[in-house]
Amino acid sequence: MYQQHNYYRGEALGREKRTLPADTHHDLIRLHRQKDSKLLLPIPKLNYLAVIQRDEICFVDLHMRQVIEFAWQGLRAENPDHLFTPLHYEFCWYNSVAHEIMDDVPDAFATAISRRLARSRQTASTSGSVLLSFPTPAGE
Repeated sequence: MYQQHNYYRGEALGREKRTLPADTHHDLIRLHRQKDSKLLLPIPKLNYLAVIQRDEICFVDLHMRQVIEFAWQGLRAENPDHLFTPLHYEFCWYNSVAHEIMDDVPDAFATAISRRLARSRQTASTSGSVLLSFPTPAGE
């Protein structure tokens, strides 16, 4: 079942060029392959919700779910043909608090993606599986 989500953003207070590590970029590609083109990823450590699209990741406060506080825009890899290259983006913030916590976001984001992928692998490995019990011969 699909739901429509509407998000709003104000005027940008600033922009900076930044880079995500190659491992996070690779996990992001894997996550996109599993899901639709738009994903919602909770980041409980920072109390944010990441709205992931192919060319932009917006971050919304979990309590005020309609206001985008900051975004990673213009996502592009150094070498798109190679999975393990850093991902360049422009950090754009819409309130002053977002700029203060920005250094903590990439690690928390990477952790949230890793957990989501691990949960997906675990679900895939257990769904449709049947555990068979066989009686063991006496004396073993």
